Amino acid sequence: MNAPITALPKFLLLLLFSVLIQTGITSAQNEPNPSYIYISPGDFEDGEVLRITQLSPWFYKAGDDPAWANPDFILNEFIHNEWQETDYLTRLDVMPVFEPNGYKAVGNVWFFKEFRVDSKIIEKPFAITGKIYGALEIYLNGNKIGSAGKIGTSRKDEDPKGHFLPISFQWDDSGQQFLAIRYSYHTLREAGFGYDLLGLDLYIGFEDDITKHFETRTGERGLNLIAQSISAGASIVLGILLLFLFILYPKQKQNLIAALLFLSISMGSIGLLISFTIWELPQDLPTIFFFNGLSLSISSFINVWFAHTLTKRKSRWIFWTFAVLSTIFAILTFINAFIVNDFALMYWTVSMIYVVIHFTRARIKHGMKDLDIILIGLAIYLIAFIVMVTMLLTGHIERASLVWLSVISLLVPVSYSFYLARDIARTNELLSMKLDENQRLADEKLRQEQENKRLIETRKEELEEEVKARTAELAEAYKNLQDSHEDLKNTQQQLIQQEKMASLGQLTAGIAHEIKNPLNFVNNFSDVSRELIGELREELDRMKKDKKVNLEGSFIEEILDDIDANVATITKHGKRADSIVHGMLLHSRGKSGEKMPADINKLLDEYTDLSYHGLRAKDPDFNAEIVKDFDPSIGKIEVVPQDITRAFLNIINNGFQAAAEHFKKQGIKQNVELSVKTELSDDKVIIRIKDNGPGIPEKIKNQIFEPFFTTKDAGEGTGLGLSMTYDIIKTHNGTIELHSEEGKGAEFIITLPAGK
Repeated sequence: MNAPITALPKFLLLLLFSVLIQTGITSAQNEPNPSYIYISPGDFEDGEVLRITQLSPWFYKAGDDPAWANPDFILNEFIHNEWQETDYLTRLDVMPVFEPNGYKAVGNVWFFKEFRVDSKIIEKPFAITGKIYGALEIYLNGNKIGSAGKIGTSRKDEDPKGHFLPISFQWDDSGQQFLAIRYSYHTLREAGFGYDLLGLDLYIGFEDDITKHFETRTGERGLNLIAQSISAGASIVLGILLLFLFILYPKQKQNLIAALLFLSISMGSIGLLISFTIWELPQDLPTIFFFNGLSLSISSFINVWFAHTLTKRKSRWIFWTFAVLSTIFAILTFINAFIVNDFALMYWTVSMIYVVIHFTRARIKHGMKDLDIILIGLAIYLIAFIVMVTMLLTGHIERASLVWLSVISLLVPVSYSFYLARDIARTNELLSMKLDENQRLADEKLRQEQENKRLIETRKEELEEEVKARTAELAEAYKNLQDSHEDLKNTQQQLIQQEKMASLGQLTAGIAHEIKNPLNFVNNFSDVSRELIGELREELDRMKKDKKVNLEGSFIEEILDDIDANVATITKHGKRADSIVHGMLLHSRGKSGEKMPADINKLLDEYTDLSYHGLRAKDPDFNAEIVKDFDPSIGKIEVVPQDITRAFLNIINNGFQAAAEHFKKQGIKQNVELSVKTELSDDKVIIRIKDNGPGIPEKIKNQIFEPFFTTKDAGEGTGLGLSMTYDIIKTHNGTIELHSEEGKGAEFIITLPAGK
């Protein structure tokens, strides 16, 4: 509290002396009497802290001059009435205008206050913390004790803060303590009209108590963060659920309206969530007020719309009045959200009061008892909302203490959702009753049908007697009809047999695919077995020469001859079976696999080598020069790997085989040459496979992709390979072209989509 004014305090003598020196005035001066704050141990009992920004009066001066940190300089100007008095630091807009262009054009201001500290606590460590909307520096008796943010002369060089960490300091030994605050708020001023009314809110106390105060406020903000997250999350989840219900059952329009209401309410929670997350920095205040103002504007109208829909009231003028008001508030929010925010709060309150009155009227007049849960929830919410917002606007509580409002705000979506859930439950109950009624009618219908069936059976027996009398007359006609029927059955059997044969062909192709692998083992191991028999004969001959074994009277050589003959037979028939299966296997595509990303360059590289080594295994004299030129920018594309590689293998095998057979028939000793190239062009992958074989004559170019067309000798090919390749490329939305001149080889160009 303020100490009593003595006859002539020491600081006034110093002040008077300073004035006399600087002005040279020897006459008596009016004695200045700036009020001071006396700080005693009683102000900090039980860990209390002192809210110094609400202790009046403070003295302020617009502008920025570092010399104003000096108490002597301030006292000198004070005598000349250059510093003005204010009762509040928390609201800068209540200070009188003292600049020609108005207070808002300044952006920098100094505050000054004298404190007198009780000697019992003057040596204890103190600290200052609080919330600001700019940057500040604090000076004690002309010495800087700390800062928050960076003081600037414009928004560009200012670093504003919100809640700032405690600033520790020690009082001077003298009884008089002059506290000066240098403050800049350019970011706040330039954020939009009206934002400069937010000032400073500072607390002073023992260092440990201020630290606890700061941690408590931080904890409150954390609780608010959790509460707003729950509030926003619950509103969003309920809104999405109701939106899904509307999609499934569009006739219930109230589900859509409630979903829109909950989602718009969540917008305000998101704004507060941003506020508690970013610590209310000045540059982010427009975003906070924008979310809150837009949420309140939209929610007010949707809330009235929901109430009218729920009670089936057709009051057009009220509906359109709220619609127009919400549109106006929403537009103004985009222009200046801060000014609209307080009016939007009042508008939301008015809409809630109207909705409560509307629901109460429907409950009394139309007996809608189910509205009780909504009325209870809205009444609790409305009372708590009005009380807490009033306390917030009057400064009795801070934004960080609104955790219960966040929780209570859930009453609106929860009560509405509970009503809609009961409505859905009632609908389900009515549906269940309808189903029971339908079941009863179905049972009645079944009984009636059974009765009709009995009557029909009786009538049937009567008719049978009449039919017997006419049977003789119809016998000949029946015989003729039976003969015709037999003919039709025979024809039907023939058609069925043909279909079976077609299916058998497809089945055979599938079986051929399964036989191919074990058949390869038979062929390969029969060849290996013959080689082993030859090695065994050589070993026996050597042993006989060395006289290490006596084979006289044994059947080993005869057995080897039989085994050799059997293996030769197996090899012969195995290769014949392989040639038979080969055609069926290639044309049997089986069930198409699923497309997946695959490296087309890698597949071409692997299957080119696979084809080459496969032909080398069959013919050791076969040799080829392979040129690979792959474009690495292609990457992976969507293909069915087992199908596309089968198509590549068909073309590569044909190229190797055609060139090798051509050189062999012509007696030319020349290596087979095959080039495989890929490139990416205009979202297309182009694959070129070229050989140096005999080429394809012009007259048969249009036939090579037809099933069963082949240029190979009889028994060597089925004519299904390129037909199958053509189908595979088409299923991949690609194209295949043939470029060939007779005697100059052939080039197949495959184009596939490059989309991933």
